[in-house]
Amino acid sequence: MDELLATAKMAKGKVEAARAKSKELREQRLIKEQLWAEEAYKTFQTTLSSLDDIEAFEIAPSHGIDSAPCVVITDKANRKFEIHYHPSSLANSDYRVCAQWKKNPWYDSSVFMNKFKVAEILGRWLAETQTITDSLECK
Repeated sequence: MDELLATAKMAKGKVEAARAKSKELREQRLIKEQLWAEEAYKTFQTTLSSLDDIEAFEIAPSHGIDSAPCVVITDKANRKFEIHYHPSSLANSDYRVCAQWKKNPWYDSSVFMNKFKVAEILGRWLAETQTITDSLECK
């Protein structure tokens, strides 16, 4: 009986240790993502505050990309545009966007891009021009 008890306690201990490690890693990732969101906010703050069509912008959880902290921009029509920063080893390709477009409820870019491409996409979003996915549709 003692061997069974020891086996059960050992298994329980392993699960609890794995759970604690997983929680610690999640907390570390969240801290890192928060710092990245703050960096993106600093990078785009002057631009965002200068655009008339933007109602508000803040650091908040993402709607689309794993609920990670990001810069969430709200336009006057209450649509959302998210800027995600993730430093990479690729030359100046540190950003991704997630946005509400006219035809698609949410557009989530899996492609990393530089800050100028993000600004271009933001401008197109504000002007409600055709999206990348719309331009791929057969006419």
